[in-house]
Amino acid sequence: AVSFSGISGSVSFDERGERELSDVTLNVLNLVTLPNNVTFPPVIVGHITFDGNKSTVQLDEYPPIRWPDGSAYPTVPSDGLENDTNIVPIIVPTGVALGLLAFVTLWLVHRNNRLRNRVHNLTK
Repeated sequence: AVSFSGISGSVSFDERGERELSDVTLNVLNLVTLPNNVTFPPVIVGHITFDGNKSTVQLDEYPPIRWPDGSAYPTVPSDGLENDTNIVPIIVPTGVALGLLAFVTLWLVHRNNRLRNRVHNLTK
């Protein structure tokens, strides 16, 4: 086993060379520059904690996260994309294809039964 202090904290490897997970906490910084205040200092607005195989994100209530448009969290500015997804172009062709598949399947079952009856009547 090997262990040393790295940039992310204590790093250790077991006998097989696999990294052993240690507890790590990362700070979430708000680095936005507001148009009227270009000297807005970086502020810690939350923490990400890795504890073994579990991770948690904790956002602090104060100071609030500031977005480039000047708004503050929990208001999240638009990313410019539409939020609603138009699924009609997916549903209509899928419905038509499934309907056609059901029709062909029923037609083949009906035809198979008719042919069986014909063969049965011929062999009487």
